[in-house]
Amino acid sequence: SRGAATTAMRAPRASSASLQARDARLAGADFSERQRLNFFMSRRGKGKYGVRDVARRKTYVISSGVMSEIDVTHEHRSAWRIFLERAIDGNEDRAMRARYFDAAAKITARFAPEKLPIVRWRQGIFFAEQGKFNEATTHFADCDRFEQVFEYLATRTTRGTLIEYLEKRLERVEEALADAGDDDPRNMQVACLAVITLQLWLERLATLDSENAVKRRDAEQRLIKFLMSRTAHVKAVNLAQFYGVFERLLAAHGRTEALIAFAESMRKFRYTVSHHVNKRDYERACEVLVSKCNAAEHEKVWYEFGPILVQRIPCAVFDGLEGFLKKRGGSGVSTSFLRPELLLPAFVAYDPANNEDDIWESEHRGVMYLKRILGPETLPVVWNYYIMLCIGHDTKSLDEALRRDDAGYTTEFVLRKCMDSRDPDVRQNCIFLYERLGLIEEAVRIAVNAGQVGRAKELVRDGQVDADTRKKLWRQIAELVAEQESKPQAVLSVVEESGGYLLLEDVLMILARNNTVL
Repeated sequence: SRGAATTAMRAPRASSASLQARDARLAGADFSERQRLNFFMSRRGKGKYGVRDVARRKTYVISSGVMSEIDVTHEHRSAWRIFLERAIDGNEDRAMRARYFDAAAKITARFAPEKLPIVRWRQGIFFAEQGKFNEATTHFADCDRFEQVFEYLATRTTRGTLIEYLEKRLERVEEALADAGDDDPRNMQVACLAVITLQLWLERLATLDSENAVKRRDAEQRLIKFLMSRTAHVKAVNLAQFYGVFERLLAAHGRTEALIAFAESMRKFRYTVSHHVNKRDYERACEVLVSKCNAAEHEKVWYEFGPILVQRIPCAVFDGLEGFLKKRGGSGVSTSFLRPELLLPAFVAYDPANNEDDIWESEHRGVMYLKRILGPETLPVVWNYYIMLCIGHDTKSLDEALRRDDAGYTTEFVLRKCMDSRDPDVRQNCIFLYERLGLIEEAVRIAVNAGQVGRAKELVRDGQVDADTRKKLWRQIAELVAEQESKPQAVLSVVEESGGYLLLEDVLMILARNNTVL
């Protein structure tokens, strides 16, 4: 027998003691017929009454010489099978079949949830055969037999019904994932369902008659509504590969409006900026970049589109960059979520001549921005680039930058750039850089060639060099003084300042060569 209470024909046998004790009329009774009891008969005979045999788990229904014996073989939790069998019986009334399905579903949901997909599967088919696809998809959505349901609907219904089922199935799975972690494998299932649903939506829109504008517009709005519903489950669709699939599908079908709405709702502003750049609407692209991409999660959008926009509207870009700066402690250094070393391509592409605001016509916004963010933690590559900008555009800031205590530039690199400059003010900084490297001899040589006698004397006096080198350097200074001045007293003062490294006989040849008379 199958079910919570099933019946079967039994051979005559002696009644139990408990039965005799409960109803003596059954003892020795001669019944003309035994039959299987039908629980679902709408009409029952008159004069029926029941007797329960507790010891043997039997129940007897007696009426007009007919005894129906009920053999209770299972718990009531298994009764769902009886209701399901009657529900799938095509000879039953449809209304009764619907009630049987509900009864089977309620029992399985409470006592045997692992059997519920079986009931929902048959229940969905029952309504689909009647053309009630809304009810059918509702029941199919509760069924875990996804492959079977998908194949059934794909071969027997329209694309719209299939989309309706997928959307409802997504809701069920997402409800089950409400408290799940980001690493739950079912997140992948949600993402796959979302991609399949989107593909079907796009195919449906492609097949709609373009002349039916109302129907087409309604479908487009439903598509956007579906995309917006994905934002409630970001952890599933936010998987990089699946977001990329969404983007490519929408772009391939030309659904720009839907893609922008979806991207912004997912806080994926790259496509929005890219769209405006492709349309040459640089002001709007910069507006989205500044107002939306204002956190570390969007920094890559800045690195990608900054070099493009800074060539068109540099002042707007730098205004946005400076708006992100915040003071850090009492150091006076400003910080931002953007990494300056990754912004360098934008600075390289920037030309002050393109400044769209007359206020900044002669100002280099890159120098101004970097000057505010440079600090001890700034990478040398950023320092080096800032020094390069100062050499080319702001020599007044160059001296200050080179002599900062927290300067992190590469001295050799900066020295080479200063040596290559044709600006004498820039080249004078080579003296400081050589001294910084400990190359006093080279520093003195540059100072002597630049005619800076006082600076050369300081270097020789304070520099850490051996006695022979120090004497040679003092001699070079004496030669420079002899060339600049015809008075021998000037040369003799160098001898005196040398502190004994130069003697009178060391400068006699210098005086004679310059026709200086003692």
